[in-house]
Amino acid sequence: QILAVHSPVLNAMFYGNFNEKNKKEIELKGVDRGVHKKIKDLFIKKLAQRANDNVRFLLNLGDRFEIKIPLDLCDDYLMSSTSLTPSPKLLLSEQYRLVKLQ
Repeated sequence: QILAVHSPVLNAMFYGNFNEKNKKEIELKGVDRGVHKKIKDLFIKKLAQRANDNVRFLLNLGDRFEIKIPLDLCDDYLMSSTSLTPSPKLLLSEQYRLVKLQ
């Protein structure tokens, strides 16, 4: 339910007219088994504390499942981070539509 609230993609998958709606377990193709733990960690902010190591993961996660929280976390993190030069930051801001960073 928590994931469905934050992700229109997962909401549609869990509650829409898809085959997954009636399954006990749903396989997310192209997502390794550890991702569900990382998603849970994200919602309790553990990943945000190590944002430098997780920026690309969080951006991909937010983009793929349309979850705003990781995109906002990365946008804020990249605004103040010195670990990347402006060029890669600009590319990330364009690719993931990071408004503040742009």
